[in-house]
This record gives sequence, structure tokens and C-alpha cells, in this order.
Amino acid sequence: MKVFTGGLALFSWIVAINLFVTNYTWAQDEKNVTGPSSPVQFSCQNIQYEIFGLQRTDEQWFRDYLDLSRVLIQDSDDIEALQKKIMTTDIFTAASVKVEPSVRGSCKSQIFVNEKWTRIPVIRGAYGGGTPLVILGGYETNAFGRLFAIGGEIRRYGNQPPGAFLFFKSPRAWRGLGLWGGEIWLDRRRRQFYDRNGDVFGFADSESLLTKMQWLYPIGRMGRHGSFQAGFHLQVSRESPSSFAKSQVSKTSSYEHPRGVSLNTKAGFGGVLGAIIAGDDLTIYGLSMDGLKGRLVAGTSRAPQSTGAFSEAEVFGYALAGRDVNLAVHAFIGSTTDKTLSGLYYLGGFDSIRGLPDGIRYGNKIAYTNLELRAVAARFQYAHIQPAVFIDSGAAWLDSEPTGSGRETSTGAGFRISIPQVYRLILRVDYGLSIGTTKSRGVSIGLNQFFQPYKLTF
Repeated sequence: MKVFTGGLALFSWIVAINLFVTNYTWAQDEKNVTGPSSPVQFSCQNIQYEIFGLQRTDEQWFRDYLDLSRVLIQDSDDIEALQKKIMTTDIFTAASVKVEPSVRGSCKSQIFVNEKWTRIPVIRGAYGGGTPLVILGGYETNAFGRLFAIGGEIRRYGNQPPGAFLFFKSPRAWRGLGLWGGEIWLDRRRRQFYDRNGDVFGFADSESLLTKMQWLYPIGRMGRHGSFQAGFHLQVSRESPSSFAKSQVSKTSSYEHPRGVSLNTKAGFGGVLGAIIAGDDLTIYGLSMDGLKGRLVAGTSRAPQSTGAFSEAEVFGYALAGRDVNLAVHAFIGSTTDKTLSGLYYLGGFDSIRGLPDGIRYGNKIAYTNLELRAVAARFQYAHIQPAVFIDSGAAWLDSEPTGSGRETSTGAGFRISIPQVYRLILRVDYGLSIGTTKSRGVSIGLNQFFQPYKLTF
């Protein structure tokens, strides 16, 4: 609790001086955009658009994405909405729209943008609990100048043989209102299992070759910028036999096998097919976001030796206070009848609760939430600095256990350093301290914000 209190005090101090700092540390990229936005007090029924600053981005795609043939500008709010949609692509460091009257009912509009660098090498490690993860790879997020993402990584967990994955995605398909994409994985994984005291009592090894596909088509408007979407998630896998070995240094004698876990005794095929209803009305402001994004998915699953069903709900919510203070909330609930290594849910590590080892709790039921308050404390030409304080809490349990058992909570503080000229190049460091059942603490180091609303396929 002392860590959280100290972090909160530090955060409050940073927010206070932020009013002074930001007057002197505006990013140079924002100054470089020519033609500041101008308030509009008239109606433009006919608008001719000129676009400046596009280098790698295809202009026709850009016009289609903004739907310029049907955009009506009535006032300065419409200009601001257009700028928000440009920035939400996350491939521009800044955008500005200037509108001037021409002849009766007609206007001329100039759009100025600065592009980010979108070809990114990936060299990173994930530490702070559970099996260490080392990643090498790279990706391009504006391929063909059409905001099409492609890339791949080589991943190694501990001393396991390396695995890899390739991905492709159109995250702003259908004029920014839908998405489609997929992944191909060779997943080699060693997962640690813990007793109720938080001590490792064994290791489970698994290997699979799998393909994932997701398709979400817009079915209606959500807010001013977003959409409701419907689609499907499809996954096909070839599973190898999995194994479990008890730790040689374990002091636990009562656990010879992870309770409730089904190991694959022979190779076989697995898969997932689910229907999705989603909504996305988020806008992006560099390190900060505003709005809501959520999904409901339910379907059937198959493991090499069993069949089952699953359902999940996930929500991301962001609120801006002024220009730089951002409240971020994430919640996830899941249930499955699949109790294989790849089908279960795991709590802790780098995806759910900070400061706890990956897999400290597991089960075929899970519910957790993340609450984070963060503020951009300084903007320099090549770095934006954002401290944060957080509370993570959740539970994972088997259906044979009491609902909500295996509950864990952590709190802590961290910071992010963003390179605004490069697509989502954010170094994140968080220190989490457990205040729940398992006493643990740890530092997690990674890229991007901790809970990322725009993952590869959702």
C-alpha cells in the first residue's frame, strides 16, 4: 500500500506541474503542421479538399477512409471531428483542417498531416513473473499506404525451442468502421504452475500450430465516430501432446498434477468458432484515448480429445480530463468448458494483473478489471512522458471451485515513454505490488499501454 500511496502522491505532483510544463514542452511535430484549424461559422454544402503531407499513405484510401465525398462541415465541431478521425488512425503525429469559403455554398478545405514512421523492428523482453519471454521481429502498420498491418515475431519462453507467428490485419476497413485480420502461430510454451502459497510446483510444456481469423463488419453507427459490428472468430490448430513435470525444488507434496487440467495425451486437431457483436467509438490522442470499445463473443471449441463451448465479454473505457489526464478502465469476463492447457484462462503476468507471476491463478472461469490513471507530464520533440498509477483485481477459478475464488489484487505505479514519430513505439515500465492472497511484487517491462484496445485481431 505504501508503494501505491507514494505513487499517487508522485502522480498528483506531476499533474500539478503539468499545467506549467506543457506551456514549454509542446512536441515539435505539432508545431510543424502548417495551417492551424480555424473556427467555421458558415455552412459548406460543397467542399473541395486539398491534402498535404502524405508521403507513404495512399491519397485515395485516405479520402475513402474519411468519406470526404459525404462530409458536411457546419461549424468548428465538424472540423474537430474530422481531425479526430485522422488522428485515430494512429499513423499521424498531427493533423489540421483549414476551411475557407469560395463561392456560394462552396468551400475550399486544406488538410495538413504529419506521418509517423510505421516500419518497426521489435526487440523486447517480458520479465517480472512467470516464464521469461524474449521476442525478436518487426512489422509494418501502413503497408501499401492503406493502413494495412503485416509482420511477424520469433518468441522464446525460457529455455524452450523458439516459436513464431505472422499476422495481417486491416484495422480500419470499410471507411474505418470494421476490421478483418488473421494470425498464424507456431506456439511453443512452458507454463509454470503454482500452489496456493504462490510456490512453483511444476511445469507444463505444450506445442501447437494454429491459424486465427477474425472478421467484423459494420452494422450501424455508434456515437459520432464509431460503429456497431458483427462477425466471427475462427481458429484451427494442430496440437501436439502436452506434458507436465514436477519441479525438483518444490516443497509441495500434495500437487503431483495441476488440478482440473486436461493434458493432450496424443496429437490431434482443435479449433474455435465464435460469433461476435462489437462496438467501437474510441478516438486516439497519442498516449491518451477517449470513448468506449467492447465485444461479446460466444461459440464452440474443440480440443483433440473433447468438445466444449465458451463465452466472453470485454470492455475498454477511456475518459479525458482536459488535454493530458486520462482515466482508463478495462474489464474482462470469460467462461469455457475446455480445460486443456491452451483453453484455460490464466491470471497474472503481462496481460491481466501486474506484479504477479503469469498463471499464479488459473481456471475455466475468469473475471478481472484494470483501473489506471495516467497523465502526459512532458512533451519533447522525440519523447512524450506519461506516469501512471493503477489497481488491478480479478479472479480465476475452476467450475468445481467456489465462484470468485483465486482472487488477486495488485496496485502500483509506472511510466511510459513514447516516441511520437514512430507508430506505437511506447516503452512501458510498471511496478506492481500484490495486496491479495499471494504476496508478490514485480516489474513488468514491455511495449504499448498495459491493456491495449487495438490488439492484432480485435
